[in-house]
Amino acid sequence: MKIKDIIDQFIAGDWGEETCSNEMPCAVTCVRGADIVPISEYDFSTIPIRYISQQSYSKRCLQVGDIIIEKSGGSPTQSTGRVSFVSQELLNNVGPVVCSNFCTAFRLKKSWNPLYVYYYFQFIYNLGVFFNFEGKTSGLKNLQLEAAFAAIPIEDVNKSIQDNIASILQCLDNKIAINRSINQNLEAMAKQLYDYWFVQFDFPNEDGKPYKSSGGKMVWNDKLKRDIPEGWKVSMLANEVDLQYGFPFSTELFTEQETMVPVVRIRDILNNTISTYTTEEVEEKYLLKKQDLLIGMDGNFHINYWTDNKSYLNQRSVRLRASKSSNVSIVQVKYDIQPYIKAKEARAKGSTVGHLSDKDMKELYVLVCPNKKTKEKFDSILSLIITNRNEIELLTKQRDELLPLLMNGQVSVNSDLAKQRDELLPLLMNGQVLINSDLLHD
Repeated sequence: MKIKDIIDQFIAGDWGEETCSNEMPCAVTCVRGADIVPISEYDFSTIPIRYISQQSYSKRCLQVGDIIIEKSGGSPTQSTGRVSFVSQELLNNVGPVVCSNFCTAFRLKKSWNPLYVYYYFQFIYNLGVFFNFEGKTSGLKNLQLEAAFAAIPIEDVNKSIQDNIASILQCLDNKIAINRSINQNLEAMAKQLYDYWFVQFDFPNEDGKPYKSSGGKMVWNDKLKRDIPEGWKVSMLANEVDLQYGFPFSTELFTEQETMVPVVRIRDILNNTISTYTTEEVEEKYLLKKQDLLIGMDGNFHINYWTDNKSYLNQRSVRLRASKSSNVSIVQVKYDIQPYIKAKEARAKGSTVGHLSDKDMKELYVLVCPNKKTKEKFDSILSLIITNRNEIELLTKQRDELLPLLMNGQVSVNSDLAKQRDELLPLLMNGQVLINSDLLHD
């Protein structure tokens, strides 16, 4: 069969208007190409609200099981044709949904499992199939949708097999989503703890009551130009953490071979990715460790915790590592220095590329609490965040490797995977395979 044979109807997009009016009274959430990846990660926070006509609302609002496909956009290395699945969770979170006019949506015939087709589209997208059906207008790539859907084949798979394949892949995606949600909560907890201890100074006193609110003694600090709790001190950042700048790797020696030395560049910091490798020999001091805090020193000043013990930091970035001799947690450091970095970023907008210098780093101060408990609490939260990120990476890799095997029939759903499930079940129930108790509790 061809893709066109399984589609019941197409639903056009509508960008509508930014404000409500008599002609455009209906508020909808409008999915753009830029929203496709966040939606797949269960992040619905950035989808814009638009206003459309009553007629468009009745014709173009999407329902559970509809699939949105990007038909305009892409880049030299990224084709059009990315898809987003309209789930009940999406509708519950954002209300009525339409797609933008740079996308279109389609509804399937009843004999097809929409989730299975959604994953099938991911499979053919990863193969680069849609590059073959793109035209260009005014520098913008457009997917020749009718030609693509008339040419791309899809096997007429039994509905029960569709259901099983979709169920397996959805289970992996759901677990990834749960881990992301746990991490969002953990990061919110860390920020709340920081605000209580280091902004409001309402950490528990000897009687377990909030320190400042209960009349705890505060003393003026000239460096920070504000009161801080008695017994606390202000110290230079470089005195409390181990600070190391990246190594100037030669771009001529960069390679895509994963067997070589992994290099972390500024572009990698935000998403904990590795975009290149090198054959260059490098000193051990440039080797990163889990829970290091990385800061990109150019551009948008990306800041994030690192997640492995095998990568090396490239130039124009700096890593901060907690010191065993200090009470300062790397989580506290992140929140202490973020206002300075944001101010630096704001000043750079509209002018040349922003830049953090060694002088900037040496002028940063942190608060030092005499109580080690706060560092222990922050370290515990950060450890769970890193564990979850590593599990997300592993599950994502497993899903991406499993996807083509399932779609090509190289793995039999009814035998191999069912057998693995049935073998794993008693091991879990008997405690022979352990689920991380901290993660389970959270």
